[in-house]
Parts: sequence; structure tokens; C-alpha cells
Amino acid sequence: MTANYSRIYWLFGLPEAGTSELAQAFFAHFQATGYHVTLVSGDELRAGLCEDLGFTEVDQREKVRRGAHMAKALAAAGGTVVCSFRTTRESHRTLVRQILGENVRLIYIRCGLQDCPICQRNKQQQHAAETAKHLIPEAVEFEPPVRPEAQISTHNRPMATSLQALFKLAETAFETTEPKTVRQSAGVAAPTVGLSAREMEVMALLSQGLRHKEMAGRLGISVTTVRTHLERASAKLSASSRTEAVARFVTMKPLAS
Repeated sequence: MTANYSRIYWLFGLPEAGTSELAQAFFAHFQATGYHVTLVSGDELRAGLCEDLGFTEVDQREKVRRGAHMAKALAAAGGTVVCSFRTTRESHRTLVRQILGENVRLIYIRCGLQDCPICQRNKQQQHAAETAKHLIPEAVEFEPPVRPEAQISTHNRPMATSLQALFKLAETAFETTEPKTVRQSAGVAAPTVGLSAREMEVMALLSQGLRHKEMAGRLGISVTTVRTHLERASAKLSASSRTEAVARFVTMKPLAS
């Protein structure tokens, strides 16, 4: 049975922290546990609803305003909404709270960019993606929140660890405003998936942040074989991407076949 609750999770922070990747995996988690959920991404809005905006602070604020109103409309239809925006300034976060009220929980995705290899790798990937799309990086310097209401650190952590922390936070984020029945529904057990022992091994290594070559060396198999196992596991998990596969793997209960 599909759960329909008007809750909005607003993930914000630098893209190097893996904010977009975590939001996508968080979205996949809700799908896997039976929620009606929508993902609203600042990157996607820039290609459509916000294509008329530039990269000034005024433009960034307007993008956040439009995204918040879109999230409000989606939540009004009875669904969970996961949002991913840089939300650069504290004034922008205040605007989000003003628009969305008690329906929103802002979650700061924090990283230690200078000395974290995961964050450095994400920065390189983000730069490559922006270059491929001919985007100009956000011109306004990011203003870290002084007292964030909730935060997840991705510093030197594989994505699966950050995801687990995010799932745990989500279970209690609305405890003061939601009825007891809603909190119970959030713990609905996910269905099992029949993965082979080897598929479980490669998914476990992928969730730890290992690359294909590292997995191949660890398991004593070829990189091609690693890719084959990952493709089969993703298909069994009904995942359209590796990020979604990891999210489903760490939240579902795979059964070795």
C-alpha cells in the first residue's frame, strides 16, 4: 500500500559534498519503501523552469523561491518531496522555511573538501558535468549554516554510510508534528530481492565507495565481470542507476540465490 504524507526534505550544501547524489538515493529509498515521492532538483530546474535565471545571488534566491513553491504544490497533493538545492545563503533558507512552514526539514550536507578524497572526487565530477552542460559555476560563495536544524557529514565516508545516517534522521525528523501512525508507516519493511552471493559482494563493495578496478582486485575477478555482476544486481533491484541500486541495496533485504 502506498503511503501519502505531506513531508518535504530539503537537502542543501555544496555539490562536492554529494548533495545531489544523496538526494537521488534518498528519493529511491522512499520509492522502495512504498511512498509516493517526487524529487525536485535545482540542477533540473535550471534546464527548464529556471532557464531564464543567471548565477547572481538574486537569481539564486529566485531559483530557491520557485523550487520551494513547486515543492509546496507537490506536497499539497499528498506526497513526500525530496529537494536538492545549493541554497547558498542563510536568507535563502529562511525563505524556504517561510514558504513551506512546518512541512519542511532542512538538512545540511556537509563535507571537508580540502582533506577528503571523496569530496575532491565529487568536485572533479561536478566540474566535468558543468563543463559538459556548458554551465557557469555558481558565482556566490556558499555560506555555511551557523546552527543547522539537521546535518549529515559526508567527510571521508562512503555514500552508503551517509545514506544510513540520512535514513535514520528521516525517521525522527517529523516526530513532533506527525501522528504516531505516520511514524510507524515509515518503518515498513522493504521486499526482498534474490541476489547471488557474488552480486551481493560487488554491491557491498560498491556501497563502500570502491571503484570497478578496486572491486576486481579485491574479489580476484576482471573489471568486465564486475560490471556484469553490477548490471545484473541493478536489474534485480529495479534500479535505473548505480546510485539508485546502492540506495535499494542498503535499505532492502537481499536474499542470496
